[in-house]
Amino acid sequence: MPPSAVSPRLLPVPTRVCACEQAFELGSSGQVCKDVDECEKPGSQPCSQTHVNTQGSYSCTCHPGYSLGPDGHTYKATGTELILLVALQFNLLLYGLRSLKEDILATVDKNVMIFSNDYDLVGQKVFWTDLDAGSIKWISMDTKKKGTVVKGIKSDCIAVDWIGRNLYWVDGTAGQILAVQLTAVWRGKSEHTIVLDDDLTQLRFLASDPLNGLIYWSEIGGEPQIGQAGMDGSSRKILVSQGLGWPTSLALDRLSWQIFWSDDKFHCIGSAHLDGTGVRMLQLTQIKRPFSVAVFEDEVFWSEMKTRTVQRMKKTTGKNRAVLIKRSQQPHGLKIMHEVLQPKSPNPCLDAGCSHLCLLSPRSKGSCHCPVGLLLADDGITCVPLEESAFLFLVLPTVIMQIYLKNLEALLGQPTLPEHRILPFTNVKQLASLDYIVQEKALYLSELDNGDIRLLRLKESGKLSWRKIIPVEGTVIGLAVDWLSGNIYWIDSENPHINVASSKGQYPTVLVSENLYRPTSVALHPPSAVMCFVDLGAQDDGRRGSSIECASMDGSRRKVLWQKSQVPEGLTFSDSGTRVYWADTGRGLRESIQQDGSRYRVDRRGIEGLTLFTFGQGMMFWMTIDDGRSYSTSDCLCDLNLLLSL
Repeated sequence: MPPSAVSPRLLPVPTRVCACEQAFELGSSGQVCKDVDECEKPGSQPCSQTHVNTQGSYSCTCHPGYSLGPDGHTYKATGTELILLVALQFNLLLYGLRSLKEDILATVDKNVMIFSNDYDLVGQKVFWTDLDAGSIKWISMDTKKKGTVVKGIKSDCIAVDWIGRNLYWVDGTAGQILAVQLTAVWRGKSEHTIVLDDDLTQLRFLASDPLNGLIYWSEIGGEPQIGQAGMDGSSRKILVSQGLGWPTSLALDRLSWQIFWSDDKFHCIGSAHLDGTGVRMLQLTQIKRPFSVAVFEDEVFWSEMKTRTVQRMKKTTGKNRAVLIKRSQQPHGLKIMHEVLQPKSPNPCLDAGCSHLCLLSPRSKGSCHCPVGLLLADDGITCVPLEESAFLFLVLPTVIMQIYLKNLEALLGQPTLPEHRILPFTNVKQLASLDYIVQEKALYLSELDNGDIRLLRLKESGKLSWRKIIPVEGTVIGLAVDWLSGNIYWIDSENPHINVASSKGQYPTVLVSENLYRPTSVALHPPSAVMCFVDLGAQDDGRRGSSIECASMDGSRRKVLWQKSQVPEGLTFSDSGTRVYWADTGRGLRESIQQDGSRYRVDRRGIEGLTLFTFGQGMMFWMTIDDGRSYSTSDCLCDLNLLLSL
C-alpha cells in the first residue's frame, strides 16, 4: 500500500461501505483512503500565507517579516507600527491600526482635494497628487520638509517604485501612464517619460509591483478592464475583463497572489488571482461608493464616499466589518505603510548605465528610457535631442547633407527641404563613399580618384576633424563598417576583392576574391555576423551576369541569393537581418529576398532613372537622374542608421 494510503474501516451496516478517518478520503477504487490536501479543496484556505501539506494534516508557515498567530492559521507583521495613510480631503492622516493613534502629517490648501497618495520608506517621503493643482508633491516624514516632483500635469493616481526609484502616474484624460525619477526636483521643466499611451480608455488607477517589475492599471471606459505590463511598458496584457463595472482603485496582495479592486458601479470589493483567474466579489450593504482600497494581512480596507468613512473587513469572507475613521472631510486615497510591503531588493538599474531614466522590466532587469523631447540612441543607454535622432546622409560632391527624419512624412511633396544641416568640405574635390557609427559619431568616407579611407569625427562644437586610416588603390566604390567590432570593409575600383581591416586601419586583408568579377556594393548586419555584396559579373562574358551573394563576415559560408537582376544597387538589410533589399537600376525595380534565398519579391515597379536606394525609419528612399529629387514611401520598418551616398 502506498505511503499516502490508509486502510479503511468497515461500518456496521447491512452492506459493507468503506469510510476514512478525518483528513483522508476514498480513492477512485472506493477501497483505499488517500490524504486530502486541505489547501486544494474548493473554498478552503486554512493558511492565509503558505500551506505545507503533511500526511493526514497540514501546517502553516510565514513569509519574512511575519509571525504565526496563536490560532496557527493567521499571521501578523512584526516590526514597526502598522500605519494607514489616508487622504482626508486636504489632509494627510496617519492612523495607527494597532495603537489607534492619529497624526496629521500634512495639511494643504483647503481648496485642494488630495486624490491619491503613496510613500517611499527608503527616502522617508510621502507623495500625493490632486487634480486641481496639476502637480505631484512630497513631504518628508522625518523633517516635514516639502517639495514638488513635477508640475503642469494631470494625475489621477500615483504609484511608487521603491526599487527602481521611479514615480508613476496616470493621466486619465490623455490615456497615458507616465514616470519620473523618484528624486526629481521641479526646476521649471519636467523630465518625465511616457510608459504607455496606446489604446487606454479612461484610466483610473495604478498599482506597482517593483519586486516583479510589473504595473497594474484599471480602465473604466466602455469596456472596463484591469491591465498588466512591465514597469517599462513591455509585455502588456489584459488581466481581468469580465465582471467589472467601474474599478476605481487597485491593491496588490503579493502574499496571497491576488489583486483587489473597489467597484463604484457594482458597489463591491472584487478580487482575482494575479493571472486573472478566480474572480470574486464581496458585496455588503455597507459598501455603497467605495473609492480606494488597501489590503494587509487578512483584511481589506476601503474609503467610503457616501458615508465619508474608512472601513475594514475580512478579505475572504467580508466578516468582522468595522468603521475605523468617520469625518466630515471626504476620504480618498488609502495606503498601508509597513516595511514588509516595501522589502529591500537589488536595483538592476544601478548597472544599466542609463543617461536619464531606467525603468524596471519583468525578470528583474532595467531598460533605459528618455524624457519627453529626447530619443534613445542606438547604444540603448544614451538619450539624444530630436535633431540628433534618425537621419539620412545625402552625399554631394563637396557637401554632406544630414537630413533629419523626424516628422519627415508630413513634409513629403513640399518644395522645401526638411530639417537638415550641411557639412561642407573645402579641401575635397568629390566625395564617393561613406558609412557612419552612431555611438562614436564617426563618419568614414573616401574621395573619387583618391582611394584613401578617412575618419571624420563629428564633434558637438561643430568642428570637423578627420584623418587618413587606410590607404587604398583607385576609388573606394563600396564601404561598410561593423559597428560592433569597428572593422572596416571596402571594395576598390582596381581589384575585384572585398577587403577588411581593423578599426585603426591595421592588418588589411583580402576577404573574398575567388570568382568575384565586378563587386560594387557591400552591406553588413553585425548582430547576425552576415555580409552581403553585389557582383555585376564579367563584362566580356554574357553568361556570367550580376548576382547578390551573402557570406559570414569572415568570408566563409558564401552563397548566391539572386542572379536575375540587371544592375543591383543600394544593398541593405532589414533591421532583423533576415531580409535583403536592393534597387535594380536597369529595370527600375525595388526588390528584396530572404537571407536564405527564399521569398523573392518586387516591392515597387516603374521607377524611371533609378540610381540610388536605401530605407529605414519606416520609409524607403531612392533617387532618379531625371530630376535629381529624392523620394520616399512608407513600405516597411527598418534600421535607424540610414546612409545614402551619391
